[in-house]
Amino acid sequence: MAKGLALNFQGYQINHLRYDIDNVSSEVLNYGEKMSVGFSDVKTGVSADNSQAVFSCGVLVESKLANGKDGEVPFRKITFDYTGIFTVINAEEKEITKDDILALFDEGASYIATSYIKDIVKNISNLDYRMPLNVNVPQFPNGLK
Repeated sequence: MAKGLALNFQGYQINHLRYDIDNVSSEVLNYGEKMSVGFSDVKTGVSADNSQAVFSCGVLVESKLANGKDGEVPFRKITFDYTGIFTVINAEEKEITKDDILALFDEGASYIATSYIKDIVKNISNLDYRMPLNVNVPQFPNGLK
């Protein structure tokens, strides 16, 4: 990897956000909530001039409640498309490649995307009367390959 190369997080964009809460009986609400996290269409990209990099993925978080009869019923579901935008910093102004930039996602820049996805899910699920969903997101990109 090129020395003096870094990614500066510029922000993120959320598209196609949807938060669904199924109507369940108050009896079921007394049971614990289990959740799962899934990702789709995971991509990283670099601009033609190597000045910006993006990380994008689809996120699906689903929770279920035990129904007291050895089964589970769907409860909450959050879906959205996430895009994180980074500026490439080339401190030594040397020739860099797309592969040099993408290697930075393995070295920590992906941690930023992970943190924001967790916060987004927590903030969205905090809109209703239940406790916010605190999800464990695998480290990018290796946890999503």
